[in-house]
Amino acid sequence: FLQPSPTGGMPKAVAPPMANQDLMALANIAGKGDSAFRMGSGLDALVLDKAHDLVVASNDQALPIGPAGAELDRTIWHKNSVDPTLQRMLDVVHGDSLVVHDAATGAAVDGLSADSQRGQQFLGDMFNHDYADGGRAVGGLFDNVEGQAVVHDPSSATEVASAQRAGETAHAVAQRMGEKWHDLLNLNNAGDSLGQMNPKLTQSLSHAMSHYIPDMMGNRLEDTRGFGLLDDAKGVLDGHLPLAKGVLAVLNSDSTASDYINRAAQDYSVLWQRELADSIANRPGDIDWQDASTIGQVYGLRDSASLVQINDDIQDQNQRDAESYRRRQTWVTGMGALVSPVPVVGGLSDGLTMALNGMFVGDGPTPTPFEQGVPRSSIPVQYSIAAELYRNGVGDTSYMSKFAGADGGLLSIDQALGTDRAGLQNGVQNY
Repeated sequence: FLQPSPTGGMPKAVAPPMANQDLMALANIAGKGDSAFRMGSGLDALVLDKAHDLVVASNDQALPIGPAGAELDRTIWHKNSVDPTLQRMLDVVHGDSLVVHDAATGAAVDGLSADSQRGQQFLGDMFNHDYADGGRAVGGLFDNVEGQAVVHDPSSATEVASAQRAGETAHAVAQRMGEKWHDLLNLNNAGDSLGQMNPKLTQSLSHAMSHYIPDMMGNRLEDTRGFGLLDDAKGVLDGHLPLAKGVLAVLNSDSTASDYINRAAQDYSVLWQRELADSIANRPGDIDWQDASTIGQVYGLRDSASLVQINDDIQDQNQRDAESYRRRQTWVTGMGALVSPVPVVGGLSDGLTMALNGMFVGDGPTPTPFEQGVPRSSIPVQYSIAAELYRNGVGDTSYMSKFAGADGGLLSIDQALGTDRAGLQNGVQNY
């Protein structure tokens, strides 16, 4: 707690009941051990469990009363009285991927049966705290996922097991973001997104998700394990991916996290295109059309997720503008039934009220309209596929002969559009 100073002035920090010397001592004891030997240990599990308890207690506990007789600001209280202990505890266990996996997935441990909802509750609690370090320490819980996601040596049981745990942990995190994206874009009862409140955590989650974009699309490119489909198979087939869209919308709430995950999506699109080109060139009877479909779906998914996050920001700004206007109105028209310490009877004259309204209140805010999706042309992607088919002599190439280049392939998309835009569209679709 922040306890009122007997002499007035700033209150001093006093630990809440759980953030005491015993918890710091527990973290310090665990931290002195060799992390390799502590992996999956009851000691690490205890530290993470108590860290979770501390987050829940500090998020839900009634706030102490400050020297002015009002509740203290929860964020300030967290950062002064709770987070120093909490960050130390999380730093101690961040490298224990076994313990983190069991907590995030709700695995069967310590006599508890497996319960994925227990894992989802753990993630929800840990994501809904305004950390003093921007989420650096809690984000560290997921630092191992990216490096363990892909199996490079299938004969290594250790590597396969690590990848399986990483995939299951990432899937649980993705499920939380996908299902609760609206909550994660409106935290703290103030409309703050996860990226605004805890940018470091959001960046860590972006890294953790990076290898699993192909898994979300049902079109794997690497030997990842443990990350099953996020949306159902029919949704993947139809391009209806609400959970995957939610994941990207949350990660888009921080610019650094957004850049990282979208660069990964772009690079995977390049790999799908190369895989498609290889099948066209070397397996004309077995062309991998799923790659073409996936490329289009990924672009659409990124577009719609970005739109969700942008419109959430617009809604938050509209709400802030409306609240600011309401407050300015009360300055002039009065505070209603609120008791004032100033001995005054009556209010301002009508003329002065009108003048002050014009000076300080003005017209009500005009809400910024939501962004609308911009229809995207599929011609660039189709033309890219057509270029690979043409180069390898597949099908009736006469449809595209008007756009042939000097090197035996087709012109660039910009050159082709400049030559005959309408003819290009017809030629690509016919081809």
